[in-house]
Amino acid sequence: MIIALQEHWLINDNLCQLGTFRDDCSYYGVSGMTLNADLGLLSGRPYGGVGFVWHKSLSPFVHAVGKDSLGHCCAVTIADNNRHILVINVYFLCFSQSAEYFNELSEWLGFIDDTLCNSMFSDAVIIGDTNFSCAEQHGGYKLLHKLLQSFNLSSCDNMLNPSNTMTYVNSALGQMSSIDHAFVTNDLKNDVMQYKILDMANNFSRLTTILSVLF
Repeated sequence: MIIALQEHWLINDNLCQLGTFRDDCSYYGVSGMTLNADLGLLSGRPYGGVGFVWHKSLSPFVHAVGKDSLGHCCAVTIADNNRHILVINVYFLCFSQSAEYFNELSEWLGFIDDTLCNSMFSDAVIIGDTNFSCAEQHGGYKLLHKLLQSFNLSSCDNMLNPSNTMTYVNSALGQMSSIDHAFVTNDLKNDVMQYKILDMANNFSRLTTILSVLF
């Protein structure tokens, strides 16, 4: 099993903490605070960052591919003799109609496009928090969808239980939405054994998704 994390809130110097909650874990990640930390501008609560954690027994099969400089995307490959799966973990900021947001989204998608173009893989997965729903009329999803089509990737949302598709729930505000997704290459979709949302007691607003693939 490999765990894709979003918003781990660690600066670069503390990324090693991803591998310390258990002695038998390895990790790869990127901080979302690198730029501000370099400028000495950190204040308030921590934010951002993405990463992967896996059991050390899988380390011979997991290889780091790359990460974007601002800590919104990172990628690894999981490979054996038969299959070479590229996994890209993403955390996009909350959607906005501003030009600044679309410029940033274009940068994140540029990293994903470059990674897909320049990596060797038989199948690919994009997983994480896009912070928008997979709706054709949504401005953010329109840009992402163009990239997905280019590499024959599609959403796994239709595999979820129709009664349980919300991945963000805030009971106090009465808000819920589907903002976390998994996208896989079409050939790999036939090997998805399970895709579901887990309501975990220690995660008060963001629910956990699990994607199981025959490897």
